[in-house]
Amino acid sequence: MKNINHDKKRELHPLYKCAVLFLCVLGAAIIFVDWPQKPKSTYEVEDQEEISKQNNKTTEASVLVVIDPGHGGNDPGKVSRDGILEKDVNLQISLCVKQELEARGVEALLLRTTDDNLATAGATNKKNSDMKNRVAKINDCNPDFLISIHQNSFTDPKVRGPQVFYHGSSEASETFALRLQEKLNAINPQFAREAKEGNDYYLLNKSVCPGVILECGFLSCPEETALLTSQQYQQKIASAIADAILDVH
Repeated sequence: MKNINHDKKRELHPLYKCAVLFLCVLGAAIIFVDWPQKPKSTYEVEDQEEISKQNNKTTEASVLVVIDPGHGGNDPGKVSRDGILEKDVNLQISLCVKQELEARGVEALLLRTTDDNLATAGATNKKNSDMKNRVAKINDCNPDFLISIHQNSFTDPKVRGPQVFYHGSSEASETFALRLQEKLNAINPQFAREAKEGNDYYLLNKSVCPGVILECGFLSCPEETALLTSQQYQQKIASAIADAILDVH
């Protein structure tokens, strides 16, 4: 009689099966880890670096500039011989400056956008109220820079050229003023002027940030008045201001 156990095919013990399976999986894992990785292309590396730069830029604090169009409302400022009002020219240039700054990624805030002043309604002294309210708005938003836009006037109609004033106690204001004056002088070198201390300006005395008063030109000079009211020249002034701000920031 044949032995039935000898007729059956020999099978591996279950424990041996598990051991073999484990060794196969382990070997496959080792081969995968040690397999040489394909190096990143130059373009992939550059793309990652560019993404990193862009991410860093978004985390940087943005620059905030307050633009003060001088005068407004019942306060016309200087008046040219042919009736051009300083308050109107100030606002036109200020709007141009805001547009130029924002085009370069700089946040800009206008203290007024219409022909109004900032005096409190019913104030007995509108000029004082207007100036105090301007300073309050400036200090509330704590900007990186303040620029107050104005136009000049003089008895001699031949006198012309832009001029920047700053508070002498502020090194940052002086640096900004000198750089801005340099940029403005480059527009019309023959009428170059020097930046000066303006310690009596209320706006510069009371503001907490670096700031300047910019007299863009003389409305008492007919030739310069024609320039100051032209869109092309206003754009040149705006570009000079934006250049100076980005240079010193």
